[in-house]
Order: sequence, then structure tokens, then C-alpha cells
Amino acid sequence: MKKLTFFTILFSFMVFGLSAQFVDDMEYDQGEPLGPWWICDFPPTGSCIIIVDDFAHSGTHSGYIGPGSVQDQQLDLGNKTTGTWGLEFYMYITAGSTGYFTLLDDVPYHAGTNFILGNIYFNQAGAAPGTGEMDIPTVGPVTWNYPENAWFQVILNVDLTNGMSQASFQFFVDGEEVVAAGTPFMLSGGGVPASYGGMDFFSIDANNNIWVDDFQYIEGLPSPTTDFTDTMEYANGIPEENNWWYCPSGNSCEIEISSEQ
Repeated sequence: MKKLTFFTILFSFMVFGLSAQFVDDMEYDQGEPLGPWWICDFPPTGSCIIIVDDFAHSGTHSGYIGPGSVQDQQLDLGNKTTGTWGLEFYMYITAGSTGYFTLLDDVPYHAGTNFILGNIYFNQAGAAPGTGEMDIPTVGPVTWNYPENAWFQVILNVDLTNGMSQASFQFFVDGEEVVAAGTPFMLSGGGVPASYGGMDFFSIDANNNIWVDDFQYIEGLPSPTTDFTDTMEYANGIPEENNWWYCPSGNSCEIEISSEQ
């Protein structure tokens, strides 16, 4: 994985108040063991997420869940029963493709593990390009829009302050709140989850194609990034289309791109 500089570590502590559970930019070499939060012992075989370099939100690599109901990658979120927890990551879904994940109340998955909330679809069965849907026991179907062929941010906030029986959640997609804070956090069939266990990325059908990158799991409830994100991963110079940097054509930019650190 990428080596963290002192500045990166310091910045992370400032942002997360020393509360980060894990940060994962998916910069693994293919076949390299994944971070311990990924429940996958022998990458890249079996149901594991695949490390690829065709798309990346930052750096050069991301994780890929392909088609065919083969991959079933679990992400361990700690089987939490108290506190407040925020998971942020980025997704990329190609035009016309489908995507899917769900939340689990106990990981690793076993005979007694249950789904929390409902199935979380993106372009379910290929019938709704650019539209996602989740079935929530107390609300019913909730839908949202997402951009195809572009990276977008996903945030899931869970509040367990008052215990599992009073747990609630909040869901953001591409900067928009699609499930309001305070929505009951319960099993898909109703009832109280054993814990906030983790999530599962499943290759739901023959047209499933999703890439994921830049995971951050923190103690707290993050809000969407609405201005801009810049990882400084430019080959040479700063592209003019990134208009938060002002560098008139023909002039020398104050900032030079370096690979030294």
C-alpha cells in the first residue's frame, strides 16, 4: 500500500480526531494480502474483491466487484453495539451496469447472520440506469440518483448511542441525503440487529460492474464532501479543467507535481 507521510498522518488525526477505525485507499498489488477489515484470506481467488488499475478515485488502484454471482466480499465494521459510526467510500459504476451491497448484523457471515435494512441496489436488474433503491422496513422503497461513468461518494452513518433497540441511520449518495438521520436501523424483516456487523459487496447478476475506493471508517458521523477533492495525482502540471487551481495558459504554475513523497 501507499506509504503514509508524516503530513498525511497528521492531517488524518486532525480530520478524524484520532477516531479513525481504518482508512483504505485500495493501493494493493494484485495478490497482496488486503487490510484486516476485508474478510478475505487468499486474494485474488474465490469470493474476494479484485484489485485493478483501470479506474481509481485516487492513486492508481481500486477494488472491483464483477459479474456472475461469484464475488461475495465482506467488510468488517466491528460488530458494534454502542457509539456512532460513519463509513465513507467512493463507487464507480459503468453505464448500464448494475451494483449491489447489503449490511450484515454479524460478521464473518454465518448461519445466524441477518441482513440489516433491505437490499441496496444500483440499477436493479438493469431496469433503472442511474437510479438506486433500498427497501426500508419502516419507510418502504427509497430511491436516489447517481452518476454513471463517474466516481461518487457514499456515506452511511449509524447511531447506536441508545443501544441496538433504538439504533438509527442516515444515508448519503453523491452528496445528497437519501435516507434522513433518525431512520430506524433494523433487520430487513423487522426486529433488532445483534450488532452493526459489516457490509457485503455481492456480484448480484451477469451485468454487475462496480469499482470502490478510498474507504474511511470513523467513530463519528461525517457529512458529504461538497466542494472538491484533489489527490494531486497528476502526471505533469495541473490540468486547466480542475478550476480550483488558477494557472493562466503559458505561465509557470507555482505548484509543481512531484513523486518524491
